[in-house]
Amino acid sequence: MIVGHRAFSNSFLVFILTITFAMSTLVLAIGVQAEAPTKQQIAFYSNRDGNFEIYVMDVDGKNPQRLTINPAIDAGPSWSPSGKKIAFHSNRSGDYDIFVMDANGNNQINLTNSADTDDREPDWSPDEENIAYQSKDTGHYDIFIMSANGKNSRNVTNKADSREQHPAWSPDGGTIAFTSNRDGNEDIFVMQPNGNRPRNLTEKDIDGPEGLRLANARDSLPSWTADGKKIVYSSVNSNRVWIMDADGKNRKQIVPKDGNDRDAAVSPDGKFIVFQANRNCGDGCKEYEVFVADITRAQVELKQITFGGHPHGDFDWFDPIYALSVARVGKDVTFWGRIKQGM
Repeated sequence: MIVGHRAFSNSFLVFILTITFAMSTLVLAIGVQAEAPTKQQIAFYSNRDGNFEIYVMDVDGKNPQRLTINPAIDAGPSWSPSGKKIAFHSNRSGDYDIFVMDANGNNQINLTNSADTDDREPDWSPDEENIAYQSKDTGHYDIFIMSANGKNSRNVTNKADSREQHPAWSPDGGTIAFTSNRDGNEDIFVMQPNGNRPRNLTEKDIDGPEGLRLANARDSLPSWTADGKKIVYSSVNSNRVWIMDADGKNRKQIVPKDGNDRDAAVSPDGKFIVFQANRNCGDGCKEYEVFVADITRAQVELKQITFGGHPHGDFDWFDPIYALSVARVGKDVTFWGRIKQGM
C-alpha cells in the first residue's frame, strides 16, 4: 500500500508538472503574440541606412523604426487589417518572394518561396484571410491571390499579352484595383477578386499640361480610402498624384503645383495623402523627401516629414481606429472605425 501510495503521489506530481508546463507555455505563447500599433503609423521602404529596408514611422515622420536588416532589397510593405502583421517582398532568397512578419519585424517568413519567380507588391484582403500580389510565375506579371499562410495560390488575371501589377483590395473585399497595360497604356483597373468584370477607370485620364492627354501616363499604385469611395493613384511619367471616385469619375490632381510627386497612399479616413517628392531641388534631382498633404482644405496644405534626401516609397498608412477589431463570424468583418462613424 505504501508503494502504491508513492506511485500515486509520483503520478500525481507528474500530472501537476505537465499541466503547469502546458499552462506556462500557453501564457508564454500569448505573451509573444504579434500586437498592433496603438497609434497611426506609416510603413515604407527606404535606403536611409544604405540598403533598401522596411521601416515604420509616426505620421509626422518621428520615431522611425527599421524592421528588416538584410543585405537584400526589402520593399512593398502592406499592413494586415488587424495591424499585427506586415507583408512585403524581398529578393533575399535569390529572387523576389512574398514575406510576412510581425508588426515589430519579428518572425519573418517566406510565403511564396518559389525559385526563379518574381513575386511582389502584396496586399491583404479585408478579412485577413488572403493576400493579393503580382507574380511572373507565367513569364509575365499577373495578379495572384493566395491564402494568408502562402497556400492555394491562383492566377486571377491570366493575361498573356499584358502586364498586371500593384493589386489593392477594396475595404469591402468585393473589388481589387490594379495597374494594367492591357489597353496599350498603364491605367488603373478594377475587377472582382476572381478576375471577372475588369474595367478601366483612367483610360480617358487628363494627365498633361493644360488638360492635354499625356500619352503613356503610366497610372499606377492605387490606394483606397477606408469607406471605399475614393482611389488615390500616381501617374509615373508625369510625376503627379491624383484622386478620383471609385468609379473613375471626378479625377483631380491633389497638389496643383508640380514637384515630381509619386508613390502616393491615402490615410484610411481619406483626409491625408502621403507621397514622396523632390520639391526642394527641382527636375533631375534625386533628393526625394516624404510629404503629407491635408486634402480637406480648400487649398491643400503640405508638410514635409522626412529630411535627408533618401528615396522612400511603397507607403501604407495604418490607423488603429480602422483596424480589424472583432472576431469574424462567418464572413462578417467589423471595424472599430465603421462602428464609430456609423458606417
